[in-house]
Amino acid sequence: MYSFLNPIAKPIAAILAAFYSVIPNFGVDILVLALIWMVIIAPLTLKSTRSMLAMQALQPEIKRLQEKHRNDRQAFAQAQMDLFRERGVSPWGSCLPTILPLPVFIALFQVIDGLSRTVKVHGVVTPSPRYLDHSSAMYKAIFSAHGHLNAFGLDLSKNPLSPHSSFAGALPYYLLLLIMIGTQYYQTSMMINR
Repeated sequence: MYSFLNPIAKPIAAILAAFYSVIPNFGVDILVLALIWMVIIAPLTLKSTRSMLAMQALQPEIKRLQEKHRNDRQAFAQAQMDLFRERGVSPWGSCLPTILPLPVFIALFQVIDGLSRTVKVHGVVTPSPRYLDHSSAMYKAIFSAHGHLNAFGLDLSKNPLSPHSSFAGALPYYLLLLIMIGTQYYQTSMMINR
């Protein structure tokens, strides 16, 4: 199956497999890859945040321009563009740096999701991780573990909605989901407060 993101996903999978050859732990490798990705996009995130703050600082002046040019939309648009040019602020500055890394982020998600992919061959379910070289240590480890990605006492190929032996078996997945939601909420509230 070919995806237009394959040219991005295959190098990401190769990097992940290289990490696994040094640190044979799926969870640690995914965390290291995520941290490296965060460091790479940090300048874009910083630029986006600065642009957003600059746009927020201009809001009182934009409101005054709206009042001044209430009946003339074209004059308002021109005055607003002049204000942006004068202050060196781009209206696209806060969203463009956020959109640029999106294809890589989607490819990263596809790679991680593809690690636990299975196929049915002659009625037998067989692990078939996507994007990985078949000779890599990571591919061999996934294949020998029958598609399970065991790390930190969890099978990372499962999620809270996967079949579990009991509620206690699913509880760590729910806790991870709550932690993820909590950290995302905290990050969003910090951005809004700034």
